[in-house]
Amino acid sequence: MPDGPSVPIRVVVLTRKGRCASARIAIDSLLKARLPVLAVVGEPWQNLVFAKGPVQGLLNQASRHGWAAILKRAWAQVLGGASSESLSSFCSSRGIAYHQVADHNSPECARILGGLRPDILLAANTRILKPDILTIPRVTGLNIHKSLLPRYAGLESIFWALYHGEKEVGVTIHRLDPELDTGDILGQTPIAVGPDDDPESLDGKADAEAGRLLAKIVAGLQAGAIVGTPQDRSQRTCFSWPTAAQRLELKERLSRR
Repeated sequence: MPDGPSVPIRVVVLTRKGRCASARIAIDSLLKARLPVLAVVGEPWQNLVFAKGPVQGLLNQASRHGWAAILKRAWAQVLGGASSESLSSFCSSRGIAYHQVADHNSPECARILGGLRPDILLAANTRILKPDILTIPRVTGLNIHKSLLPRYAGLESIFWALYHGEKEVGVTIHRLDPELDTGDILGQTPIAVGPDDDPESLDGKADAEAGRLLAKIVAGLQAGAIVGTPQDRSQRTCFSWPTAAQRLELKERLSRR
């Protein structure tokens, strides 16, 4: 553990190239708090989505989101993709080294991280990381999860909280471990569900709150002042992707409020 607040802590961020709003907000929150980010290692989101081929990838996306959402996303890329700042440009403008790998669990990624020697490895919208990656950071690996763990672990946590009628969602920053969203909790913040909130609005609120919380957690780790609390597994709930029908059901329910 670092000796105190005067010792710089080496933060490296793993994220998906092309789907990294939460990572960008987290990085800017760290920089605003004068907690420098050493490097970002990006993985193209298509590499995971289309790992079993383009046809199967599209079918999987359609079953989770519906064809209308897929077409809307594609059209948004056509209209705004060229004007949106790339992840590499985002990093360059902030003086952060950028590396790209095909897979965050690859030997190439392990080699890059070994050379960077991070104290903290932050996962922001990544695939599940394997133990040989998790053991690289000297202090710990961190994950941002958009629920109040141990409830609503897994995927699309804000969606499922709304689907089940919860009155609040939240963000949790926890230690990475080989299982999904099970590591010790370092900090949590609840977020009340407002009368006009939907998954998109709450996702934005969660990103902003996660950035603020992350800065506090990293500063605390740098000072050696944070240990973490094990999760109560008896309270754990975990969800996978909602179906397109479930998404439509929630959308219709919210529209009737």
